[in-house]
Amino acid sequence: MIKRYSIDNKRVFLILDKGILYADTEIVTRKLKGKSKIDYVNVNVDFKYGKIVRVVICNGLYSFICNAIAKVEKISDENVEDAYRELLKELNKLA
Repeated sequence: MIKRYSIDNKRVFLILDKGILYADTEIVTRKLKGKSKIDYVNVNVDFKYGKIVRVVICNGLYSFICNAIAKVEKISDENVEDAYRELLKELNKLA
């Protein structure tokens, strides 16, 4: 089952049966850059609710992390917003 959320005007999707969180983000990055307009980068970053496994880098006048995919554990409707905020915190460190 896929659940959709809107947090801070960003889309967050939770695929419950797979334990996957997909989140729209908008974090400017100087460390992660690509050669094409959109690049997919595998990462391995632990956070409170699981592990960030992939980020999508959108390149233009500046590069930014526009999406993130994480494998999550023990997540529910009550803590999705907290999981999203924790994910953003770790992505800011990565950027």
